[in-house]
Amino acid sequence: MIVLAVGAAQESNAVFFDWAHYYDGGSIDRGLHVQTDVFANVYFTGVAALPGGSKIISSAYNDGGTLLWQRTANTFLPGTVVQTERDASLNTFVLCQISLTSYTLIRYNVNAIEKWRKTFSGSVMKFKVGGPAAVFISGLTSTSEVIRRLNKNTGVTVWTRTYADASLILSASRSDFTIDANSNVYFCGTSDMGGPDDYDYRMIKLNKNGVLIYNLLHDGGSGEDEEAFKIAANNLGELYVVGDYDCNIPVRDFVSMVKFNAAGVHQWHTQFATSGTSSRYDAMDVMIGPDGNPVGVGSIRDFYNVNPAGETARIKVSKFNSATGAVLFDVTPDDASYSNPDLIEEALCMTIDATNNVYIGGTSNVYAGVTIQPYRWLALKVIGSTGNREWVEAGVGDSDPLNKMEDVAVTSVNDSYWAGAENFAGNVNMWLTKYCEVGCFSPRIGTSLNADNSIVVYPNPSASSFTMSNEGKNVAFTLSVYDIAGKLVEEHNSLETTVQFGENLSAGTYIVRYLSATENKSIRIVKTQ
Repeated sequence: MIVLAVGAAQESNAVFFDWAHYYDGGSIDRGLHVQTDVFANVYFTGVAALPGGSKIISSAYNDGGTLLWQRTANTFLPGTVVQTERDASLNTFVLCQISLTSYTLIRYNVNAIEKWRKTFSGSVMKFKVGGPAAVFISGLTSTSEVIRRLNKNTGVTVWTRTYADASLILSASRSDFTIDANSNVYFCGTSDMGGPDDYDYRMIKLNKNGVLIYNLLHDGGSGEDEEAFKIAANNLGELYVVGDYDCNIPVRDFVSMVKFNAAGVHQWHTQFATSGTSSRYDAMDVMIGPDGNPVGVGSIRDFYNVNPAGETARIKVSKFNSATGAVLFDVTPDDASYSNPDLIEEALCMTIDATNNVYIGGTSNVYAGVTIQPYRWLALKVIGSTGNREWVEAGVGDSDPLNKMEDVAVTSVNDSYWAGAENFAGNVNMWLTKYCEVGCFSPRIGTSLNADNSIVVYPNPSASSFTMSNEGKNVAFTLSVYDIAGKLVEEHNSLETTVQFGENLSAGTYIVRYLSATENKSIRIVKTQ
């Protein structure tokens, strides 16, 4: 993985990945899912595409990047993998859209052995693992919404609920599905009630036993359009919906966050995306932070307004007071002034840490004021109290639309793990990488970060030059020196066991990164004059 780390000094810290692991299955490989446990182990799932089918690759690492195990599941049916998840027992669930009219959910145990496989008719939305023994899955047909509960251990259908709605729009981008902490099940979609401006929210809520709590249409009034995009539910059963609200599509002047109580009664709606004509907001997800406030993440696609010669796109992060709907912040963190004529980026995944910071992965061609080639993965951290960008990083390898950040997970100490894909010299490899909360500058007590003392820099501090020693390791490596803003100022490629560097550096603090085929280490150095 080749990375570029550049930070605007007034708002971003330099950031360096602690470690990264890759898998090359020989074709198109995608990292899809990552999660952590209370012991700071990380579990990674990816899919390796092969002629006639695909295989699932599952791996586990400790926080220092040591491989604990790696397992390969059997090849499954042709189709597109749309979602993977793990439960607390490390069972892996894989959802595959087989065709336009059928989808399959497969469960593998911790040893990557297939335990069951179930196929259903329709177009799938997503699935959710709920409680110790339940999986909920939702799909659409041309005339109805279908919600199922499966026994997690056997795959047997416990109940199925079908809600006919001939006006329901068959579109995954205009519908969503989730569960809350009590395994209540929620569906929110869009129904075309006829007329030029009469889309309404279709909202369904069931308890875990399939008992209907509400099934209703919500009309914002004025004979205009309401389209549902993404939803999130809190532990009280309150529902937050991101969607068009009281607006004329396709203009989308009034994209909003909307709140409903546990009975489905409208509480408030707040506009947060005034896209205007020739613009569009694409919602990626909405989540509820530890403070109870909802956060929406999406992308603003602007058609010839910011740049009269072409389209631009930028990630948008918006946070609201859960009780009142008041906007806490509404920002485009990689372009605060909303004026960059070159920016093209898209949000694809998000999570929120224990201190309400927001982590966003996706794609980008510009960040931190630096233009890079298109189709690069993006990792971004936003401060949860202000919406300001804390750090950002993007890949600078081969240009490929498959370069993506697909998932992100954060530990209790705010270390983040990212799953994605990148084109390495013509091969699209899945990969997992770790970033430290503060950019991997130095080791922290209680982790194995930089525990290998065989790579050293001396003297440190130094008034003249520095020497890097790798204790006699006969391997090719790259030594890169970055200033504190993340700018590369010196680089050496070597097969020697020592390298002298830094004689021409100005006084200040720098980060030295040692990178070989098997090791990645960052060391802080100080030049005194």
